[in-house]
Amino acid sequence: MNSSRQMGNVFRRTAKAFKAAIRHWCESTGDTESDVADLLKIDKGQLNNMCNAHWAVHADLVVQLARLGVTGPVKELCALSGGYYMEIPTRGADDLDLAKTVKAFGEYVTEYAGAIADGAIDADEIERLEREGSEAITAIKTLMDKSNIRRQVEDLQHRDRKEKF
Repeated sequence: MNSSRQMGNVFRRTAKAFKAAIRHWCESTGDTESDVADLLKIDKGQLNNMCNAHWAVHADLVVQLARLGVTGPVKELCALSGGYYMEIPTRGADDLDLAKTVKAFGEYVTEYAGAIADGAIDADEIERLEREGSEAITAIKTLMDKSNIRRQVEDLQHRDRKEKF
């Protein structure tokens, strides 16, 4: 992306994802935009300017939101750069499950790289690689789902504690 038109597209799409994330946060938690601005340690006017594409969305805010479980803006940036955002499920995930999943995915990548390097892939090898890749991705998604469920429960507990005080 080197043209100003492409960069303008990045700017607008990032602002749109940021605005959607802030709106979703407010709807799901009952917080106001002022509460979100306070949480992000910025002025409400700055928040509004970023949401409305008057100012660029700061990368540190995208990271802060992702750490809070609001991943829309970081996913948009990854997609714009040709990548994919995948959270590494560290909170609440069993260490052994995580190690097995990472090992399975590493084995899949190694097998795939070897098959590509050979240049001669037969139908059986393609089928096996597809199956192993699918199994690795399913295992990773399962861990991610476990992590997201735990995060949702933690968010509800946090909101309940907040309401009590």
